[in-house]
Amino acid sequence: MLDSQAAVSHELCVQVQLPPDSNSTVAIKTLTLEFHRRAKADDVASMDWRAIEQAALDMHPSEKLCIYALALPVFEWFLDAMPAGRVLPQLRHPRDVEIVHGYPPFAKAPPRKDAITAEKILHAPSTYTVDGQTVQLKRPQIIHLAGCTSDVKKQAFLREVLASSQDKLQQPQIDGAPTSSKGTAVVIPFR
Repeated sequence: MLDSQAAVSHELCVQVQLPPDSNSTVAIKTLTLEFHRRAKADDVASMDWRAIEQAALDMHPSEKLCIYALALPVFEWFLDAMPAGRVLPQLRHPRDVEIVHGYPPFAKAPPRKDAITAEKILHAPSTYTVDGQTVQLKRPQIIHLAGCTSDVKKQAFLREVLASSQDKLQQPQIDGAPTSSKGTAVVIPFR
């Protein structure tokens, strides 16, 4: 039994397609899982994915499985869980699952071209060059960069990451130990 908060953190949507021949059965076209902003990665990880998968298998979706995660930690969890086979491994191969960070499109609207998808993130390079210097990005930074809507914003973000990494490298040190504004760390080697 779900409590009231968990019940509003995710939804299961099924798109039904009525075939033109009235003698045939109804086909499940698309199965969509939506996880709202309140969803937490730990809660999503602890869901009974075997039961969800069995229910989905019983419906026989014909075209696709879509997962929309509004919360960034949930999106990141799916990026790891799908390829590892922890979520719905019998239903669809991870390449055949559309994982999107953002809202699902309205009714028959095509997916937004600027949507942040698992495919974009997993195929994005982690190394970029800005102002002649190399910037190495971690996954959350790659996701943030994918969300930048213009080249100007992307360049500004990369410069910000570069400046942040240079600040860490230029931090004063004593005997190889970083110091902080709150005090000085001194390392005395053992003899």
